[in-house]
Amino acid sequence: MTSLLPLDVASESLNKLGLRDVTKYSIATKKIYIKHVFIKNLDADIVKPKLSYTDFEFFRTTNAVDGYCYILVYVFNKRRKKFDMAFFLEDAEAIKGIDMLEAKKRMTDLHTISRNIRGALLGQF
Repeated sequence: MTSLLPLDVASESLNKLGLRDVTKYSIATKKIYIKHVFIKNLDADIVKPKLSYTDFEFFRTTNAVDGYCYILVYVFNKRRKKFDMAFFLEDAEAIKGIDMLEAKKRMTDLHTISRNIRGALLGQF
């Protein structure tokens, strides 16, 4: 029997595996990994989140074996005094950094971010 309810996104923190701020999101057999990074402002010419050696190794292993890891960069809104906007980076972009203007173009609200995660898992992107 087919369910009429939409598929739910499951999330699992990977802290217990030594991966800080990495979450696995899945629907049925599809999964993506997202590394969550927080930055206070976009005042440099190049936006490059701080990543650890463990993060780099996880990106390499994930790309080779088990899927893909995106980096979700949350940006602090000085006016609202909270992290309410974010943008995605691919692992290579996070390692090299991207231009501040490009980061600002990608920035969007958190509701849209959650819709994008669900859409990626459902194969809509």
